Amino acid sequence: MKFLLVCILSFLPALVQADGERSEHCSMDRVCVIYVQDETGFDVYFRNDIGTMQAVVTLEINAKYENVIPSRDLPLVVKLNGTSEIKFLRFELLDKKARASLQISYNWMLGDFDAKHDDKIVYELPFEKGYKYRVNQGYFGKKSHTGANRYSIDFGMPEGSPVTAARAGVVVDLEDQNTEGGFDPKYLHKANFVKILHKDGTIAQYAHLAYMGVIVKRGLVVRTGQMLGYSGNTGYSDGPHLHFEVYRATIEITKETIPTLFRTESQDVTELLEGELHWRREAPSQPISSAFEIDRTN
Repeated sequence: MKFLLVCILSFLPALVQADGERSEHCSMDRVCVIYVQDETGFDVYFRNDIGTMQAVVTLEINAKYENVIPSRDLPLVVKLNGTSEIKFLRFELLDKKARASLQISYNWMLGDFDAKHDDKIVYELPFEKGYKYRVNQGYFGKKSHTGANRYSIDFGMPEGSPVTAARAGVVVDLEDQNTEGGFDPKYLHKANFVKILHKDGTIAQYAHLAYMGVIVKRGLVVRTGQMLGYSGNTGYSDGPHLHFEVYRATIEITKETIPTLFRTESQDVTELLEGELHWRREAPSQPISSAFEIDRTN
């Protein structure tokens, strides 16, 4: 997903105080741009407000300007690490007697464009043992698993079903305040979710969670199988389900979803296919007849 914010500043150098004037604008309360003006130009800082030291944001910065010159070539793609303000650009004034203006635009994506998925990893199914759920939409699903979302999986789960971590990692972002959902583009940014950063730099997203349905906090280290929250029907959704994907950010400020292998009731390593019914394996592996006998698909 690509996010865009445009900020415009205009000033007359003679009216700026020597110690600088500061202004700040934020995108989705997560990535902020900070301008500091002084008598000779603008300093441009960015800050990651997602709230965890582990979170890396891939950031593309561009600008339109008048009577100033940037310190680096634009557009500029950088990594925004940690939570401190980082200065990426300086715009130096050319003519101190003339008005100067600066219009900054930036796109960002949570994740590291240098991340490389460990393809040896086998994921656990993202729900509790004792229940079985159907894959309502698999890879390249016609409803919504196209483009950047092509390697995503939807599990048909009733609202309020426990959701667990398919792989260990760190909670780097979450949302649980959305209440709306429906199969309409206006709900695209209304899903509740948890995002888990893995050791290899990829991120797993668990989406369409219930309102107030997240029980973990940013920065928490979670183990495989640990409960994250409850499934729901928020955001761009045609019915209650859990959307699961693993992705990495790209230098083009998009996401690249990654095909993943799972451990299921009958196989150590398998790709999940649309329409299949699956459950987490007990120890030792057991036949279908001994599994919990409720098909909780809708």
